[in-house]
Amino acid sequence: MTTPYTTTHPLDGPSAVPRRVAYVLTGVPGAGKTSAVNSLLDRHPRLAHFGVKSQALALIAEGHPEVVAMRHPFETGELAEDAEVRRLLEISLQRLSAGQRQIIIEGYPRSPQQFHDLDAVLKASSITLGGLIEVEISDELSRLRTATRTACEACGRPSPPVPHGELCGACGATMRRRADDDDLRAGIRLRDHRLCQESIHELFERDSELFRLDGTRAPEAIADQIASVLGLPPGPDTGVGPAGPESEAC
Repeated sequence: MTTPYTTTHPLDGPSAVPRRVAYVLTGVPGAGKTSAVNSLLDRHPRLAHFGVKSQALALIAEGHPEVVAMRHPFETGELAEDAEVRRLLEISLQRLSAGQRQIIIEGYPRSPQQFHDLDAVLKASSITLGGLIEVEISDELSRLRTATRTACEACGRPSPPVPHGELCGACGATMRRRADDDDLRAGIRLRDHRLCQESIHELFERDSELFRLDGTRAPEAIADQIASVLGLPPGPDTGVGPAGPESEAC
């Protein structure tokens, strides 16, 4: 089933303990995914987020022995093996806190095999796959945005287009153009996304749900659309609602 976006609540009944639900967030380079996710995480600290590279680097910095052992592709930007990404996801899901009932998985899966890996990991973790959230923009807008956007060289937080050298509002480090946003590599990422898009959409439409969001809007508006899909209020987390209280057992 495909829908622009709707409101869902991860509850089995009016008095049920909320179950865990994962949504995959995807879109071409420059669609505004990460900016929207950062906005949501600022509003809803109990919302869990999994991004392959960001999660790997965080666990490497923490000294997690298993992730440190497979650090090379995540640090160099090379393609990681499917088995490595699957294991990284398993480790990350095992570390969820009791109050984290909704999970955004950003930029994964990117192939039918990765979809089946994701499905198996979620089922083994008793997590429901809520659907695929696709933030849609044109190829032309993707090229324009990747040519002008910057990101923090320390924490990786993206920013709307700003002059190189501006400081990051989150950590104070320098904002620079991302290395993988050069015309060649950004073009390859755009092409690869389009090539796998149809097969991934078919798998999600068959097994869960596909939500299409307007990526031409501002990051806060995109965040509001994602919040609606997840059944979250548009404002800050009040500590009640679909995610459940922090004291609930896993």
